[in-house]
Amino acid sequence: MKRIATPLIAAAVCFAAGLFFKFALRGYSFAAYAFFAVGAFIATLAALKAAEAKHAAFARTARRVLLCGLAVFLVALAVTEGFIISAAVRAEDDGPADCVIVLGAGVDGTRPSLSLLWRLREAKDWLDRYPEASCIVTGSQGPDELISEAQCMFTWLTDAGIAPERVIMEDMADDTEQNLRYSFAIAEERGFETLAVLTADYHVCRAALLAKANGRQAVMVAAPTAYPVLRANYYLREAFGLWYYKLTGRI
Repeated sequence: MKRIATPLIAAAVCFAAGLFFKFALRGYSFAAYAFFAVGAFIATLAALKAAEAKHAAFARTARRVLLCGLAVFLVALAVTEGFIISAAVRAEDDGPADCVIVLGAGVDGTRPSLSLLWRLREAKDWLDRYPEASCIVTGSQGPDELISEAQCMFTWLTDAGIAPERVIMEDMADDTEQNLRYSFAIAEERGFETLAVLTADYHVCRAALLAKANGRQAVMVAAPTAYPVLRANYYLREAFGLWYYKLTGRI
């Protein structure tokens, strides 16, 4: 009985942690889903262990299949995270460009969300390092946002001391692919020859792939995600986003 009770307690702890991350914290949904998945996996293994008394062959085979599947998943996840982390680390060594494209993120009413705020701080630092460069801020207005992401970024950067004439708004893009495609078109119209793309550290890998799919090479600039647990949440989520993009061509 203890051999069954211990994994069930562990599963219950995982479910409780999942509920905490889902409902008590904002922005940690993927961490919640991960805890739910681990809890369900542990509970399933416990149920199969309990079933061995009556269905020994089936239960043992099912457990082996589950464990092999878990091993394959973990290897694939580790390799994918390696690509994502490597891209983020390389992007920390950014360089100059004629223009930096700042990819949008959520807006809380009229104020930048945490994710967007970290991007804006990095954009401000980058623009201060390269005072001759321009900036394209890109992102449309979401259903729960009072202004567009582009307008929010323009206001924040100009309030922070960046000259308004250096900041160009692109407020029609609804996703990363459109962010880049519309911004590249603006950059071409303005005659910017070298471009940088600034996004969250965990998002650099996929953004670089999308930039290349649009036929442009760009310096990648990573905005760090400050909170370690939130960083883990986003890096885990990004692995699934990258798989989805590679499998479907959509983001």
